[in-house]
Amino acid sequence: MKRRYLVLLVIPLLIMLTGCPFLNKLPVWTLIPNIVRNIGQVVNINLLTYCSDPDGDPLVFTLLSGPGTISGSTYSWTVSAPIGVVTITISASDGKGQVSTSFTITVKGAPNTPSNPSPANNATNQNYPNLTLSWTGGDPDGDAVTYDLYFGIISNPPLFASNLTSTTYNKTGLLSNTTYYWKIVAKDGVNTTTGPVWAFTTKPYTIVNDNFESRPLGNLSAATLPWATYSKVDPGYSYISASFGYGNSKGLTFVDPNSAGNSKISRDISALKKGSVQFYLRAAANGSIGFRDNVSWLPYILLGDMGSGYGLYSWNESTGLFTKIMNVTANTWYDIYIYFDLNAGQNYFRVYVNDVLRRTENITGTFSVTNLSFLTFSNEVCDWADIDNVVITALQPGYTTSEEAWFEEFSGSADSSTR
Repeated sequence: MKRRYLVLLVIPLLIMLTGCPFLNKLPVWTLIPNIVRNIGQVVNINLLTYCSDPDGDPLVFTLLSGPGTISGSTYSWTVSAPIGVVTITISASDGKGQVSTSFTITVKGAPNTPSNPSPANNATNQNYPNLTLSWTGGDPDGDAVTYDLYFGIISNPPLFASNLTSTTYNKTGLLSNTTYYWKIVAKDGVNTTTGPVWAFTTKPYTIVNDNFESRPLGNLSAATLPWATYSKVDPGYSYISASFGYGNSKGLTFVDPNSAGNSKISRDISALKKGSVQFYLRAAANGSIGFRDNVSWLPYILLGDMGSGYGLYSWNESTGLFTKIMNVTANTWYDIYIYFDLNAGQNYFRVYVNDVLRRTENITGTFSVTNLSFLTFSNEVCDWADIDNVVITALQPGYTTSEEAWFEEFSGSADSSTR
């Protein structure tokens, strides 16, 4: 009997001394906090910070589910799309048993790429000097986003305004006929997203735009036209007619019944290298009228007979010659468009009639347009000549003048002559 009790005492002692597996304690996890990261950021977790073995046994960690890798006791993941919540499950083993735990990583995205610009990319004829810029921004996670505006006249524009909270910006100080470049950088406090470079071009400066419809009928006076000065030598004169304009609308008529008289409307302007002039023109069979810079004589076109029969002529200041560019029919409207570029390396003007290029005059020397004149001549007769829909445009970037183009009202008597 004593022997049996002795055996019963010895067996537990042997079990304790040999490390019975039934008494092994499993690894213990503490809570791994949930993590929030943006796409592209790296998550590194030392798992031994959150897991230990009561027996001091070495631990082996295994990734059971979710993205990432485990090397030794370190969990790593370079966060990637899609955005949302991912669950990571990891087990810890001491060689005799294992215990798992889970935690989450909330994946957040960078701000949306700025898009939908207004003005649209490469838009032309935009307002100046003030223009509202707008774009679509935001963040896929709903994070607050601020914006940096890059803006300038070079294709890689410099930073102009920082930390804007709105997706609109009222840009002031814009110049005429100028191409601007801009881009938006969106920031959510962690990541930034750079949008593409956009461009737009502002309207050219309009020096004159008049169809005479709001002008009172009657003879012109010296103070009639705010966009030009009127002068005459009797018996020449000019007047606003009721129905002699293009399409039987109001128009401006020049009359010079003998070679002793003339009439002229003229405007001095700031020096202009590049621009255009457009107007409708018709005349009687003996109508002689011209348009020119009355200082430099370019560009210069003339309706009349300069030695090659009645027609439309252009003048070349460099050669001192008139060239007949086309025959014309009396009492027929012609759409005249003159484009000039007197910048270095260009130095020419072109004459289009009814949208057909009729003549290019190449010039030598240095010139600028400083005057705009419609005129009849003291050595030529003009029974009548009508002009209408006058548009004079500066195509020189940033151009402006000190005056605006409009007419003052005036009174006078209407001329009742017929065509």
